Amino acid sequence: MKPLQVIFSATCTPLLDWQSAALFHSFKMSNNSGTSEITRLLSCSETRSMHYPDVNLNMGPTLVDRKMSDDPSVDEHEYAPYRKPYAAISWLEHKRPVDDGEDEFVLMMDADMLMRGRIDPVELGCRRGLVVSTEYAHLVGTTN
Repeated sequence: MKPLQVIFSATCTPLLDWQSAALFHSFKMSNNSGTSEITRLLSCSETRSMHYPDVNLNMGPTLVDRKMSDDPSVDEHEYAPYRKPYAAISWLEHKRPVDDGEDEFVLMMDADMLMRGRIDPVELGCRRGLVVSTEYAHLVGTTN
């Protein structure tokens, strides 16, 4: 396994196809591909996936997840905030991290992000059992 697993979620729509293509390209150009893997977590209902072009499906490593649309607790509009956690759970079920003594890190990105350079998780302060995240200042002061 590669020490850095990059995952991002998307749906099978033209906008997210363009964003996915850009992220796949930036991953290749950022010199991460030698030490990392990238996987698009594609949430696509069975109806939508029947009409989804093969060229879009095969633009990069992709795991198609229909679990969310098959869950009776999710309404027919596929409530967007559920997409990412459902896709991450599906990815973990398919690609269990291996405890072979070498640390493995997961970087969860959004489809509208780009990679500009090589990412070193240890340099960023990551270590086993510690989650490192960017600050989302727009949520400061909010409560559930």
